Amino acid sequence: MKPFMADRRKMMELLPLPLLLTIIIVFAPTPSMCILFAFGYIWNWTVSQPLLYVQENIRYKFSTLKMIKNIHQLFLRPLSNFKYKWPNKIISIIPAGLFWGLIAHSLGSDIPWWICFFGSLSYEGLSLVFVNFFPDDGPPPL
Repeated sequence: MKPFMADRRKMMELLPLPLLLTIIIVFAPTPSMCILFAFGYIWNWTVSQPLLYVQENIRYKFSTLKMIKNIHQLFLRPLSNFKYKWPNKIISIIPAGLFWGLIAHSLGSDIPWWICFFGSLSYEGLSLVFVNFFPDDGPPPL
């Protein structure tokens, strides 16, 4: 499991998730909205991880991590040659929302589909804050 260890800043990006889920449970009309919110948040957190080991190793041919990374890269491929990073941040909220929104719709769920977009957007906003305030110190020591 050593190739999957995240650096300290990436681990700190998960700390606001329980607080955000608590806020959604308290103020949302249905507490089950926090499920899709968490799926969107964790999707974008997973994509932000450097998973080269998973992408290149044949053992992970049908891995969920590889699927998430491939779906996300498919959406960002048209913007790969763009100079600025902010369009990538805006477009990066779409894949998780579409994927989990389609699953919720196909299962006939009462959870609103847009809450997953909100989870992805909140992660992208918080990651910008963490990049500005916490330096990247690399992976933890082994």
